[in-house]
Formats: sequence, structure tokens, C-alpha cells
Amino acid sequence: PIGSVEGHLACFSSCGPTMDGRIKPDVVAPGHNILSCLNSFYRKNHDDEATAQEVIPKTALAAKAYGKTYAMWAMSGTSMSSPITAGVIALWLQANPHLTPEDILGVIERTSHQPEPEFSGTDKNVYYGWGEIDAYAGLLDILGLTGIREISKHQPAGLKFRLEGRTLYI
Repeated sequence: PIGSVEGHLACFSSCGPTMDGRIKPDVVAPGHNILSCLNSFYRKNHDDEATAQEVIPKTALAAKAYGKTYAMWAMSGTSMSSPITAGVIALWLQANPHLTPEDILGVIERTSHQPEPEFSGTDKNVYYGWGEIDAYAGLLDILGLTGIREISKHQPAGLKFRLEGRTLYI
């Protein structure tokens, strides 16, 4: 069932179709139990004690700097998956700043992968759209490196990538 397996769709995920029949979502990204920072100015009901009672039990990591405590929580929702997607697209735009929104949707369509076998195939579906966004596969697609057999289709561990001018160093 949805939301019962790590890496699969969470029970709170939005599924399509839309009211006008469009298949949504276009793409999915990790959005459950994502470690993120809490606003250092956060105060529950303008009360320091209430803030401490809420923040301390949920804090996964805390650091003090300049007299303030910066807490990190494990959070879930589109507030976590949207920045991941935006960051991936920003990476792609660094590789090719001339990409249009339509180009980005094409990269998503060609390079996303379905995390559940029953949804694998070529069709967009109302649960995962084109699938989970794949930053590495999208980057290879944008750089025109998908047809080179010697380059792994999955990001190799421990490698560093650097683009200098028109040269990609691995």
C-alpha cells in the first residue's frame, strides 16, 4: 500500500488526475523525513517555554552560533520535496542556462525513474508522474552524454565532476 515502503510514495502525497483530467504529478522527489533547518527566529505563540517544549524533542541536530541555537528537524511534505526538485533543475540550468520550461519537462520525462515495478514503463501515471527525478541522469541527458557506453547510467560513488568551459572532468 502507498506510504508503507521507504522510497515509495508517501500516504500524504498528492495524486492526479486534476479536475480537468490532466495527469499529475509531473515528477516526484524525496519528501518524507528530510533533515532540514528550522528558522532560528521561530517562536511558538511568542513564548520561549512553549518553543523549547516543541523544538527540543523534535531536534535531530542543534548548533549554536552567534548566541542563537539553530535546530534541524526531520520534516515531511512538499515543503521538502519542492526544494529538492528546484535544486536539481538549478543544477541542470548551470549545465545549460538556455533550457526552457519545456526542455526541463522533456528531461524529466526522459530521465526520471519509477520506484515501484508495477509503474515502470514509458507512460506517465497519476501516482508518480514520469517518476522520481534523477539529477545525474538528467545531467547526462543535457550534456549529450547518454549514448556513451563507458559512462555509467547511475551516478558512481566517490567520483567528482567538474565542468570547465566546454570540458567535463570526471
